[in-house]
Amino acid sequence: MNPLWMAVTRFGVLLGVTLRLKSFREGQLRERNEIRPHRIYSSHEASILLGVERAELVNLVTQKKIMGRMVNGNYRIPGSSLLSYLKHDEVA
Repeated sequence: MNPLWMAVTRFGVLLGVTLRLKSFREGQLRERNEIRPHRIYSSHEASILLGVERAELVNLVTQKKIMGRMVNGNYRIPGSSLLSYLKHDEVA
């Protein structure tokens, strides 16, 4: 077999495994759907838990509807802030 095709095949397999693991992790977060108040979530994890796009979550943080802090170019959001946002959202 041509070495180029071997490399392409290996890359495809690696990419497939990576995407499946990512999908599995997101599914675990969605199924658990338990927000721990003392845990710090990344903006990606928080968006999955809230069921919104990451861009919308970042918009909520910049509007100060959800408390969060920028750390190394990514927002970190306390679970307590997510819970208070959900509680406020249910009332409205």
